[in-house]
Amino acid sequence: MLNKLGIIAGLSILLIACQDMENNNRNLHFRIENLADADTSHIFYSETVYVPVYTDVYHVDQSRLFPLTVTLSLRNTSLTDTIAVQKVDYYNSDGKLVKKHIEESKMLLLEPLESYELVIDKMTYTGDTGANFIVEWGGKTNNSSMLIQALMINTSGQQGLSFITEGKIIKSQIKP
Repeated sequence: MLNKLGIIAGLSILLIACQDMENNNRNLHFRIENLADADTSHIFYSETVYVPVYTDVYHVDQSRLFPLTVTLSLRNTSLTDTIAVQKVDYYNSDGKLVKKHIEESKMLLLEPLESYELVIDKMTYTGDTGANFIVEWGGKTNNSSMLIQALMINTSGQQGLSFITEGKIIKSQIKP
């Protein structure tokens, strides 16, 4: 009887572990895919947003860096309007363009309340304590709204670190 209970408990743990693995197999985005052709005729309001990110932070002293994984989160907060993301450019600490994540002739469309996460692996862009993204997006009206955040995280042994930054609007424009 005790042996049967052990087998049942072991199978239950295995089943739960498999379900957890299924939940963790989300489609992580390391590049922006499924882009639409750029059509700005429906865009009457646009913003350019500066998003600070940290692929590394100093620890112990200024000669030691702790690498971080960055997730850039783009969230359409409109209940009714689709928004178009036209630019997601990554700049290093020196202000030099490192990578354009969206081609000039394309755009990422986000339906109402849709979000998109772009994961930057901690080993892809390293040594940038002052890096940033420049994100340009637009919508039908200035009531269109987008929340742009960056989540930085890493764990190593017993040490862990996570924090978020929010984008700052550096330019907004309304078409006449």
